Amino acid sequence: MAKIDDVTPDFIADISASVILALTKSGEILYYNRNAGSIFFDIAVGKNIEDIIPHDDAVIWHHNMDIVFFSAEHLDFYWFFRSRFYQVSAHLFAEKIFFCLQDITEIRIQHNLLSDCSARFSGIERLAEIGYWELNLPQKKIYWSEGMYKICALKDDTAKHRKNLLRHYIHPDDYEIYRQKLRALLSAGQNIDGIIRIIDASGNTKRCYFKAFKTYFHGDAGACGIFQLINTDINNIQLLHDVKQHLQAIMSFADSLKDSDRNNIAEQIIYHCQTAASVLNDAREKTDTKEINLFAALKEVCREFQNLSVVKNIKFICRLQNIRNRTDTSLILPIVRNLLDNAFKFTSNKVILSGNDTGIWIIDNGCGLSNEGTAITNNLAWGEGHNIINHNVAAGNFRLLHKSRRGKYTIFRLLYNFTCQS
Repeated sequence: MAKIDDVTPDFIADISASVILALTKSGEILYYNRNAGSIFFDIAVGKNIEDIIPHDDAVIWHHNMDIVFFSAEHLDFYWFFRSRFYQVSAHLFAEKIFFCLQDITEIRIQHNLLSDCSARFSGIERLAEIGYWELNLPQKKIYWSEGMYKICALKDDTAKHRKNLLRHYIHPDDYEIYRQKLRALLSAGQNIDGIIRIIDASGNTKRCYFKAFKTYFHGDAGACGIFQLINTDINNIQLLHDVKQHLQAIMSFADSLKDSDRNNIAEQIIYHCQTAASVLNDAREKTDTKEINLFAALKEVCREFQNLSVVKNIKFICRLQNIRNRTDTSLILPIVRNLLDNAFKFTSNKVILSGNDTGIWIIDNGCGLSNEGTAITNNLAWGEGHNIINHNVAAGNFRLLHKSRRGKYTIFRLLYNFTCQS
């Protein structure tokens, strides 16, 4: 190491930001630097350590000094004095103990704030079933919060920061939609959102809402976003509805067998389908009796069909005002989903869903309906869910109106039976 002429140890100690003391084994002060005066107001060479700090603190200092003398190894400890936190390092040299004190009050405050923020964020993730992720493009690093690991049923120590874990857990049928949206985010910088399915490490399928935007990490381009598990009650209602749709389709096929030689088989199929449909009806009515914000529920339906519109190349427009109703959605949502299903089936290229405090409108620019509610082009009923719609409209005391023009459009208008609540 190169030497610098005329530079003394005292000079180096005095310009140090730390407090430096030299004590004998008994605690007598042999040396202190300039900064020591800012902490110990009455410090002086020849005084003992107990002369400048409280008795209880002096006992701790003497105890630590004995450890250093007997072990001949340096010792670190923390000390609180005059509303400040210090990290103290004690070193033995030539039968003397040298102490170096660093004020870590601000560091400790920042650490506590970060710990509090981390605990709060973790609590929010658990309550809202949310996971947060970050992608640093130049460094090819991916960060997952604790919530992301829980959604995928993984332990955080199994993850690798350079591995795209989502690729392995997004449902194969949904991955292309997610990949296209993520590519649009990274190339054009547009915010993205949608609903996809996750198959976790245990094999369970979960529906998740995702949202992401472009950002920068210390100058490096990247992206960040969230995944949130969708409300299980709404998920169960949709599942029951989907199963019942398939049962009704099977019943319609069985009806076509009645006039054939397989009449007995057809009757058996119809009987079992009707029994299963009855069970599903009971389950659906018991699944979701809670009041749910209708505006939030319809926004979720919009997100679902927005994904479907990308796959089918249909322009889907959602115009929802801030509906101020809270209601049992188990009757309304199946009606809306059935009408949207059929709008997507018969439209030319455009579907509109709009809603306010009086009702919901579903519009498509397809083949139109006859007066009996039949699609004009191929004489199919305007929905396999026709019975569900009629049942729910009657049960909810709603009004369902429709207007259609051949080859131009179809408009369905669902009017609520309840008054607006702030």
